[in-house]
Amino acid sequence: MSALAPLLTIVGPTGSGKSDLALALARRFDGEILNADSLQVFRGFDIGTAKLPAADRQSPPHHLFDLALLRGLSPGPPASPALRARLAQRPRLHRLLARLDPAAAARIHPNDRNKTLRALEIRLLTGQPSADVFAQGLDALTGYRTLQLGLDPPRHLLYANLDARCLRMWQAGLVEETAHLLTLYPPSAKPFAALGYKQAVDVLAGRLPAPAALAEMQTKTRQYAKRQLTWFRAEPGVVWLPGFGPQPEIVEKSFRATEHFLRSFV
Repeated sequence: MSALAPLLTIVGPTGSGKSDLALALARRFDGEILNADSLQVFRGFDIGTAKLPAADRQSPPHHLFDLALLRGLSPGPPASPALRARLAQRPRLHRLLARLDPAAAARIHPNDRNKTLRALEIRLLTGQPSADVFAQGLDALTGYRTLQLGLDPPRHLLYANLDARCLRMWQAGLVEETAHLLTLYPPSAKPFAALGYKQAVDVLAGRLPAPAALAEMQTKTRQYAKRQLTWFRAEPGVVWLPGFGPQPEIVEKSFRATEHFLRSFV
């Protein structure tokens, strides 16, 4: 019998049905679910993160922590709030990054302020380009052997599903939820910059009318899903399933793949 424990991961673009498939697999194979969504760990941010209802998170057990890393954490330095505060006051951060770390600037979009800040932070704290720091390797996850399932529904169906999901979130009270959360959290809290919440904040601030905000949310969500697919397709060893998580044929294929995987532990 293998000394390693089995670990099943599910990847795929937003709106592809990862949560539904995770539930089906956990119930079939008596598993538990670890959440890897960095926004769903925030209490109260429910509608805009498509968080499962509390009743669905009881059985099987859900552990809502941001920890599903397979290859360990980056060896980069921890965040420095003081340095970030100083950098945030400077204009043209991406231009500064291009001067200090051209390779990082080439792969980071000029509008991606968070990644630009992190790359500058690494360069200034370590004296090395971020690629050199990452090349030092990661502390690998030990004690597990993994199976990665990937959901890859047809693009046109995925986009239609995302448009409809955004509309459902809007109709379910995303703006009202955001208004309530702004009384509990500072506007600088990370989730308020996320898709959906950002547009809701713009509506509340009078910067966008509601129809334009919804249209922007839908467009940017489709763009985000496309980037996710590009990222996940570069991941080696993923068993791709050509559909949405809730589809019976996709669930059945995932069951067969998992059964084959688990037999290797006997």
